[in-house]
Amino acid sequence: MLLARAWAGEAPTGLAEAAEEARLLGVPTEAVDAMLATRQDIGVWPENYAVLEAFLTVASQWRTVPLQDGRVHYVGLDHGACRASLDLSGLSVTPEVWAGVRVMEGAAKNVLNGVAGRGG
Repeated sequence: MLLARAWAGEAPTGLAEAAEEARLLGVPTEAVDAMLATRQDIGVWPENYAVLEAFLTVASQWRTVPLQDGRVHYVGLDHGACRASLDLSGLSVTPEVWAGVRVMEGAAKNVLNGVAGRGG
């Protein structure tokens, strides 16, 4: 979620938030503790590379709605267009990777719509 919010333009808040998100996503406590003890920055954990690659592949496939005041509301990713983008890029996406993309979609959507700091 942190990476998706950063992609959407929100400044990262730090390692503590990444640790909390890791716990919420079911990362074992000992792995989170090890991250906190050794990491000074936020990067992409190897187990999240496939999700990030898939999200970046479909990141231009947003459905939007124009608002009366001239702003744009981001509804979500167009899943049909996402499927085409993933297929054409040659990425094989498992249900687990797609679930991760959906988590990133929700986090990015909230930032793009001005609802920063809220997941999904």
